[in-house]
Amino acid sequence: MKQWQINVTRFFHLSLEMLLLFLIIIPLYFIENQSPPIFPFVVTVLTAIIFYDPFVRKYKNEKIGLILVPIITLVGISLGYNIGFAFILAAIVFGRVLFHNKDHDPNEIGLFIVTFIVGVIYFLGFFFMEGREIFLYITFGHFFLTLTLTVIKLSFQSSKALGDKYTIIKWQLGKVLAIGILTSLGILLYPIIYKVVYTIFQGSILLFGLLGIPFVYLASLINLEVRPQNPDDGTGMLGAATGDYDLTEPATYNLDFLIWIAGAIFVLIILFLMLRKNGSIMLRSEVAISDDYELSPAKKKITDPHSWFKRTAPKNEIRRLLYDLEKFLAKQGEGRMPNETVEDWFSKINVSTDLKEVVSTTYRKVRYGDKEVTKQERDEYRRVIKEIKKQLKNQ
Repeated sequence: MKQWQINVTRFFHLSLEMLLLFLIIIPLYFIENQSPPIFPFVVTVLTAIIFYDPFVRKYKNEKIGLILVPIITLVGISLGYNIGFAFILAAIVFGRVLFHNKDHDPNEIGLFIVTFIVGVIYFLGFFFMEGREIFLYITFGHFFLTLTLTVIKLSFQSSKALGDKYTIIKWQLGKVLAIGILTSLGILLYPIIYKVVYTIFQGSILLFGLLGIPFVYLASLINLEVRPQNPDDGTGMLGAATGDYDLTEPATYNLDFLIWIAGAIFVLIILFLMLRKNGSIMLRSEVAISDDYELSPAKKKITDPHSWFKRTAPKNEIRRLLYDLEKFLAKQGEGRMPNETVEDWFSKINVSTDLKEVVSTTYRKVRYGDKEVTKQERDEYRRVIKEIKKQLKNQ
């Protein structure tokens, strides 16, 4: 990809991370019955990104944050944040800008999975409060933006064949259409869905209450101090006793915590069903080196539930370093075409011939498995790949 294309995808992904951050801090205002400060948050984050980026792009060093973070903290304070929250927000944004400028390849699908989990937990946790729909709005909005970023990254990749691009783009647009239809149905049927979920919660609370009756009765038999609801001080039935209480008085049970338990169980069931599902899926839009020297989209049979979160890079260090170099060159517009050998691919790259020869020779040893690669050769191979990246960046 060209430099401006890299900048666009980085800023897009960074914006999705900031949307997740905003979702995380919303409950702080829900607890205080306040509206989330959208404008101060957006201004602080945009100011931080615009201010950080030129310095981080030049130095790519954590030490520069010691100077820049306090400045953005002052911006946050001027917009109404307290000093602690403003400092944390400035530090988080600096860390993410630094991360994206160190040639990392973040996974937007993994970011959405985190957003989905947080959004569902918050929605269930604040189910009986007004304004809870904002968690669903942000989660669905994040999903559509994630698909948009995936399509943009795919269209920018020069190493993808045109037919493969069109195929994957059509699949992504189909997902957007399907989710859009389901979302519209969910909005139209929201009153019914609300009543169903509310009934389930009520039934769960009643069930837990009935299951707890034997334990309350057992406590009365062993003379544990169980007191009724006191309207004067608002203490619950398990509060500390300050006098004599009659266990025959009706006790009021405070079972609000069961809402959280029911919500957590529901989310765990959904995640278990998601991770338990097996099948062939198309991995994120990256390229992989196949055994027949072709470049093709990588497909993988999911057998381990945790494999969604694993990298698709080869385990062998020599292959993995070439794999990373291939992704880096694809972003620079020097991607490897289908059915193109390493030698033909390197012949088009404008770097030192000696460096290209070291990479080709070392990789052939691993590719055909006829020789061992010593530790000195691995170190030299690693150094040469870093030098190739450095030369291409300086062009």
